[in-house]
Amino acid sequence: MLIRKAVTDDAAAIAKVNVDTWRSAFCGIISDAYLKALSYADRAKNFNEFICQSGDLEFAYVAEDEVGAIVGFTMGGKEREGIDHYAGEIYALYVSEPWQKNGIGKMLVKAAAGQLFQSGISSLMLWTLAQGSACGFYEKLGGRLIINKPFIIEEDEIRFAAYAWDNIEVLL
Repeated sequence: MLIRKAVTDDAAAIAKVNVDTWRSAFCGIISDAYLKALSYADRAKNFNEFICQSGDLEFAYVAEDEVGAIVGFTMGGKEREGIDHYAGEIYALYVSEPWQKNGIGKMLVKAAAGQLFQSGISSLMLWTLAQGSACGFYEKLGGRLIINKPFIIEEDEIRFAAYAWDNIEVLL
């Protein structure tokens, strides 16, 4: 498995991982109509813009399998909501369902933590679905639950949990 910085040519593959993972992970939690309406093209456009604008403090990494197919990705940068004590944030972390539980998520978290650490950021947090299996994954990596709050997606109130690391060196 190769973990590397994302380039704009990766946007469509990142969008596929993102949409497919949302559809599988959020099925029964977010409305079927919303999940069905997710657009690969719209997500690819958004990811392309993010990658074009990323620098030292904002980044995107992808996980490639042995034939060069993108099977996971992470994006992050400065913490966006003003949550005390946390300077960095992983904005997105997704691994295609067939590739989950193979250490790819851990490799992507390590890449994100390394980028933040190199940028002078020593703490980080992230949001994940509160009912999802990812909570156990983040806890195994030493993440601590700091907030549990609702977000509105369409008309649905979905609970998300924030996990944090006071010192990201433990992830390196």
